[in-house]
Formats: sequence, C-alpha cells, structure tokens
Amino acid sequence: MKHIFLVGMLVFSGFVLACLDVSDPDVVIQDAKKIGEKNYLMHLVDDPEKWIYVLYKIESGNNAWLTVAEMLRGVSDAATTQALVYSMSFALKNAPENVLARLDKHYSVKAVCGSPFIEEDMHYELGFLKTIRHKVKQAKFKGENQARCLNHITQQIAAISVSDP
Repeated sequence: MKHIFLVGMLVFSGFVLACLDVSDPDVVIQDAKKIGEKNYLMHLVDDPEKWIYVLYKIESGNNAWLTVAEMLRGVSDAATTQALVYSMSFALKNAPENVLARLDKHYSVKAVCGSPFIEEDMHYELGFLKTIRHKVKQAKFKGENQARCLNHITQQIAAISVSDP
C-alpha cells in the first residue's frame, strides 16, 4: 500500500511540474494557492528553466512579478531566498519605484539595496552599485525607503572603494 501511495505521489508531482504555467504572474499566484506556495516553489525550483524564467521576470520590476517574488519569499529557504534577493536587486535597477514601495514587507533595504553578488569582480560590483544608486536617486518614489536605500548603497560603494588597491 505504501508503494502505491508513493508511486501516486511521484506521478502527481511530475504532473504538477509539467503543468506549471509561468508565463503569467496571475496564473503563478493562482497555481501556488491551489497546491500551496511551498509546494509550488519546490516544484518550480525542480524545473531550472522555469525557475530562471520567473527570476528573470522578477528582475523586470513589473509589479505583478514583484507580487510573485513576495509570495515566494514567504516560503523560501536560504538558497531560493538568495536567488530572489538577487532578482529584486536587479529589479531595483529596472523599476526602482516599484521595488522601493515594497521594501520591508518581505525584503529588507539592506538585502536589496546592496550588492547581490557573492564572488563578483570588484569593479563590476562597484559599477552595479553606482548604477542602482543613480536609478534610486532618480526615482519618483520619495520616502524613507529611498533615503535608507541610498544610504546603504553609499556605504557599500565606500567599503568597496576602500578595499580597492
């Protein structure tokens, strides 16, 4: 009986994985609610092509995809959180107003408004930080998150500049 149950679960898992439609953020949210957000994320990560597609769409900074990022962050583990933070940092570059308005709900200013890189070239990292600083300064969104984000970016730039020989 256990074997039949396990085989059934494997077939169901494969079916869910094959049926994940990640082309529309509203469908992603609906599907996640149907099977549970944690299960959805687990199935999504098991399909690297779909997972990378979702991360790429989050990087666009589109509000609907940022809602997906918030939903997934609520159930993510350390590795998936890192990938989501990376995408949110790039979203800050692409749509700073949208990201700034969402900080502190599921993503901290410190995490998103800094360097998302782990082992990147120092000059590339510095260039990225200067770009997001410029984008955040130019953002129409004015408020505490903008000031906090700019402060954190400036600290990150100073720290890298000091360590650059």
